[in-house]
Amino acid sequence: TGWTDIKVPGNWELQGYGEAFYVNQPYEFATYNPVPPLLPEENPVGVYRRDIDIPSAWMNRDIFLHLAGAKSGVYVYINGKEVGYSEDSKDPAEFLINPYIKEGKNTLTLKIFRWSTGSWLECQDFLRMSGIERDVFIWSQPKTAVKDFRVVSTLDNSYKDGIFKLGVDIKNTAKADKNITVKYDLIDKKGNSVATESKVTSVKGNGVSTVSFDYTIKNVATWTSESPNLYKLMMTVMDNQRVVEVVPFKVGFRKIEIKKSEYIVNEKPLNLFYMNGQPIKLKGANIHETTQDGHYVTPEQMHRNFELMRLNNINSVRLSHYPQDRKFYEMCDEYG
Repeated sequence: TGWTDIKVPGNWELQGYGEAFYVNQPYEFATYNPVPPLLPEENPVGVYRRDIDIPSAWMNRDIFLHLAGAKSGVYVYINGKEVGYSEDSKDPAEFLINPYIKEGKNTLTLKIFRWSTGSWLECQDFLRMSGIERDVFIWSQPKTAVKDFRVVSTLDNSYKDGIFKLGVDIKNTAKADKNITVKYDLIDKKGNSVATESKVTSVKGNGVSTVSFDYTIKNVATWTSESPNLYKLMMTVMDNQRVVEVVPFKVGFRKIEIKKSEYIVNEKPLNLFYMNGQPIKLKGANIHETTQDGHYVTPEQMHRNFELMRLNNINSVRLSHYPQDRKFYEMCDEYG
């Protein structure tokens, strides 16, 4: 009977629980004579609990809990059993929850400490608050699927042709070995495929195999702040010619260099920042994840921030002083 509802994402200090502090470089919990890794004995804790439903079709898949950002130390429990712990409030944490869940109704509990040993590495000059600050979601994936991938998308020395390299790590969490086909398609904004290839790889049970591709795209549409051209990359995983997973990703082709210019300062050539062979002046702004509602920034608010920056000819952002939400980087790609 003691439970109350709270808005998630959201900071509990702005919903009637505790006090938000603003300090610049000191620690709000140890303003004088800090002694890491010690923490205050009075350390506020927020306990979040809700029921989740796991569909029967997911029970033969890998199921993950994704915490995109929670401050500061987070314990995760499902059906009363401890799943894991994370402290890195501006990076996502992900937990494989199959051993703890059952089909149908399950109880998810998060226990969040306002301060953790990770707080000694998080001393940003903004309002210090706590809680679930980014999205929380559960997602599932086939037992044989993409574990990770790496893309290189740069230009040759003429700045005309695109150099594309792709490495895909395929995991197999099933016990049996499998022969898996991995295919990629690179699609331009008109919907035309400009590059495609497929390869077969053998993945041992509970193992990982890497597939690599490379291709040169003639007269590629380059990415610049003025013309942020993006290609759609589609990675497809097939088991016995049956499509089991498709992973989309957007790719831009650009080449960044810092090199000597024709300008002379104090009898020495001046180093300049070049984008695709052209010297660029970086006109930037600082940004913090802060709105009138706290540290959670909605996609609509992000979009408006980018719109205002572009209207004022801002082409770069200083992230002060932590990684942003994934959606932020996707919008950077999209809006230049």
